[in-house]
Amino acid sequence: MPLGDGIRRDISKVSPLERNRFIDAIVKLDTTKFYPDGVSYWDKQEAIHKNAHFHGVDVHVGPAFIPWHRVIVNRLEQLLREVDPELSLHYWDWTTDPRSTFGGRAVLFTPQFMGNSNGNAGHLLDFFESTEGEELGNGHDKIWRSVGLSPDVTRPNGAPKIDSDAVILAAGSNFATFAKKLKEAHDFVAHSYIGGTIEKPHYSFHDPFVFLLHSNLDRLWAKWQTDPAHPERLSPSTAYNGLSPGELTTLATENVEPWAGGTNLEP
Repeated sequence: MPLGDGIRRDISKVSPLERNRFIDAIVKLDTTKFYPDGVSYWDKQEAIHKNAHFHGVDVHVGPAFIPWHRVIVNRLEQLLREVDPELSLHYWDWTTDPRSTFGGRAVLFTPQFMGNSNGNAGHLLDFFESTEGEELGNGHDKIWRSVGLSPDVTRPNGAPKIDSDAVILAAGSNFATFAKKLKEAHDFVAHSYIGGTIEKPHYSFHDPFVFLLHSNLDRLWAKWQTDPAHPERLSPSTAYNGLSPGELTTLATENVEPWAGGTNLEP
């Protein structure tokens, strides 16, 4: 699997060298790459995500959820390549336990990669702050996790208790039905299984692991979109079948902020 081919892969199956370069680039986005306003590339992405809650872009409960998060995933991949042009924003297969080597996968929560699976992430991500401590008073000033602590959220093999990719992809022939199923899986994995900082949508993008999760969400949408039996899913006039007229109007007329420049938060 050559570096630099632009293909996103299961991050637990790429080489240790590539994972090391990936986490090194993530750290550099927060420590060496800054916008003219003095905010790091990393912190700006979190600010963008949080800002979108306040400026008309309904990024969590509206029809823009899936396409809006595709944009922020693609943007982060571009920023990663400013640090290391050979990298891609790989994904975590959320039907697997990121703490397990089952199936020949690498453990993702290690001191050398994503840090701890419970408590503060620590290690290479020890300086990744979370504003939830200041804003919620919950005592968490740095990113933290609580992966799979409840038996209600895990399968016997430790993976999240969610539907398979095949079930999600077959959930519906129109976008509205499929998107509902995909978001349900995302919400369970992020806010119940991973937990911690990622449990709270308003703060989730402080933690780099959220991008591995969203890259997987985007992978599933792409697989659904490119099903050769359904060319209508790539046609502009039918790509969002199943949405209400009001939702379609919102998608057609609402700019993708802040990248359109209308929220005074220039990325």
